[in-house]
Amino acid sequence: SPRYVEKYFCNPSVGYVLKEGVDMTDFLLDIASGVERPLHQRNAELPLVMQTVFESTEFFDPPDYTMTAFAPMEGYLSAFAPNHFAWWGYGIREKPSVFVNRSYVILVRALTQKFKDTEVWIKLLIGVTIMGLFFGYLDYQQGQYGYYARSLLNLTYLNTANLTALFFFTMCFLFIFPSANTSAICEKMKLFRYEQAVGCCSIPAFYFSTVISEGLFTILYGTVFTTIIHFMVDLSKGLNNYLFFVYTGVMVMFIGLTTLFLCVAVFKRERMSRDVFLTLIIAQIFVGGFCFPINSLEDTFLFTMSGLSPIRWGFEGLLSWKYSFYTDGESFLATYGFDNFKHYDVLNILGNILMVGNAVFLVSLIKEPMRLNILPPSPPTKTNEDEERAQRLSSTASEEFVLDSTPSMMARAPSRQSELVKPVVFTR
Repeated sequence: SPRYVEKYFCNPSVGYVLKEGVDMTDFLLDIASGVERPLHQRNAELPLVMQTVFESTEFFDPPDYTMTAFAPMEGYLSAFAPNHFAWWGYGIREKPSVFVNRSYVILVRALTQKFKDTEVWIKLLIGVTIMGLFFGYLDYQQGQYGYYARSLLNLTYLNTANLTALFFFTMCFLFIFPSANTSAICEKMKLFRYEQAVGCCSIPAFYFSTVISEGLFTILYGTVFTTIIHFMVDLSKGLNNYLFFVYTGVMVMFIGLTTLFLCVAVFKRERMSRDVFLTLIIAQIFVGGFCFPINSLEDTFLFTMSGLSPIRWGFEGLLSWKYSFYTDGESFLATYGFDNFKHYDVLNILGNILMVGNAVFLVSLIKEPMRLNILPPSPPTKTNEDEERAQRLSSTASEEFVLDSTPSMMARAPSRQSELVKPVVFTR
């Protein structure tokens, strides 16, 4: 009977609260639809709790880890305690063999998904091919023109100026190119954060699967782009010179990809990550040595910034590689502040920048602490109005319920009683 509705649903055992001015019909509809929840069910549940509940049901079929190719490794991994792997992102203490098998599954999934996105990587491959043809067309066959970078009047040859600009903008393009895939990187990072909270994906598994799946295509894009430029411009002769040019370009693209992943891991939002990445690119263009000579930036903080710029080091390495053997090459390089520099040292410098970037990226993947304060529900405080209402209900329990033409309560406000609940959707 409607006269017992409030007495039943609003008692402490059930936990609902009927606020003043709320129509009883809307209150019952909210309870039936799940919009209105009891106080003791308004606590946030961690994804790990939901995953544990799911794995304890009959709908979860655990794989047989003893029938995999990693079964022989059980003897080697048994030396580690199961909780040794907990800090890698797992909330559930499991056997080391389970950790290895899950890492293998994550790697296979990353490679499968990457190769299935044929439309994306084919478009990116076509894009680097077109840009390589464009760059190569602008400086077509200008790579071999003599043994001097300047004329007798100490004026820079047109070919020298064109190749200098080509080297700089090639490094800029290779660093910027990974940002064309920012949306997919954000989705990958979002999935990792959820699975990390659930306990299904560890930091090493995500890192190595990402390096392998993204690295293969990064090598492909960088090799195609630099190869087209190298042969169309006729930069040098010999396999070693070709490999140096390609390797330098691929290293700069790897650093750009690592920087983009770091921005996404730290700032989390796609627009914010793009803006920060664009700011870093603009800063590197100004301190890259092409707009302003490096020696003019000494004794300023910009000189320190230029030492962290992969675009600067790639540009300096390629310029020294091309003109250090020219008769007037050192004097030409001195105008940019690149004199007395061994071009092969740039590979070690770029490698160090890449290792530091990957180390910072790994640190950014550490599981963040739970910042949502979950407080135990406190019993509702009784007011004088609540006591009067309870007495009125108990005194009229034996009376018949009579419909009145005048509403006994105010019309319900358009807003909901409790906060909106975002449904948990599993998109595995």
